[in-house]
Amino acid sequence: AYLWARDPLDAHLIMEENNSDKALREKATERIAAAEPETPRGAADGPEKPAQDAVVRPHGPATPRFRFPSVGDLLALLGVFVVCQLVAWVVSLLCGVRMPDAGGAPLTPEQQQQTGVFVAVNYAVSMTLMILATLLYRRLRGGTHRIARFSLRGFNPAILLWGLVMMLAASIVIDPLLALLPAPPDATGRGLWALVTVVVLAPVLEELLCRGILLESLRARYGVITALWASSLFFAVMHLHVTLAVNALVLGLILGFIYLRTDSLYATILLHGFNNAIAMTLLLFGMESLTLSELLPNRTLYACVYVLAMAVFALAAWRMMSRVRLLREQEKNRPAA
Repeated sequence: AYLWARDPLDAHLIMEENNSDKALREKATERIAAAEPETPRGAADGPEKPAQDAVVRPHGPATPRFRFPSVGDLLALLGVFVVCQLVAWVVSLLCGVRMPDAGGAPLTPEQQQQTGVFVAVNYAVSMTLMILATLLYRRLRGGTHRIARFSLRGFNPAILLWGLVMMLAASIVIDPLLALLPAPPDATGRGLWALVTVVVLAPVLEELLCRGILLESLRARYGVITALWASSLFFAVMHLHVTLAVNALVLGLILGFIYLRTDSLYATILLHGFNNAIAMTLLLFGMESLTLSELLPNRTLYACVYVLAMAVFALAAWRMMSRVRLLREQEKNRPAA
């Protein structure tokens, strides 16, 4: 009032300067608040709250929110697998590679060689398309970006030996069940191309798809136990025959555990290739349809071998479950550490 009474112009300028200083202080406060976000209430009393892009599992740590893969996604991928098989069949025909027709008679050596070439081309095309389609589908559905793990621990001789013993014991244990199921068709052919397909291409491509892409995606969303079972079931259904599917389910569980144990696709590729090499050897000698009881006609010897295999399988399965539960607890506690 005194300033206005003395000089109204000076009073007006002083008020404008004060208002300008107030606006500058407010802008500075806003910049500081943007650069240093306010500490959440209660941060001093407990752990920080999870980020908005995370999901808190009951009694577990925050895990990334991935949409892929759901049950519908896995069923859709099985449909994609069938489509890839059809596309590969057409590509094989366009390349002039055909499955020989013997009219119900046994295939000649030349026809078996031709079958091996057809299977090699068909398998390489179909699995390559399947892997590319799965990667694209996963990207569109918001899955994890990890494809597979390749730790050098996969070359641990002790783990590889354990895997071989486990696969042998499991094959003996499920042998009576496989004997009750229909025999799978002999559709792999013979020759070098058949050997390359079964021993090289199948282990590399199937492990990359099932233990690499799918198991890692399932692991990121659901944890190790669901990832192990779901990826093994997918691996089994891919074989499109009930007998092969049962055998593939057991093999998939063992290979999935080896992958989780070593964090390496190298180990599973080697074990898968060794298993297929044994199957191919039996096929070449015409023993693929023989059961263990037929190979060991002595009932006492067969019973001893089966009981021993059952004991090894039970002990190994118990160790597998214990280790998988430990891995689950470690994954729960790792983000909180």
